Amino acid sequence: MLIAEQNVDLALEMADRIVIIEDGEVPWTGSPAELRDDTVRLEQYLGV
Repeated sequence: MLIAEQNVDLALEMADRIVIIEDGEVPWTGSPAELRDDTVRLEQYLGV
């Protein structure tokens, strides 16, 4: 199942895998736990 979601908390709760897409490129992919621990990516791509 593919979910395109702007609500970060909901996406992290529902997903098994997170893929960040920017300008048609995939600069980051990983598990929700990996993204929660990656404060640089949270700030850079999600503004959290």
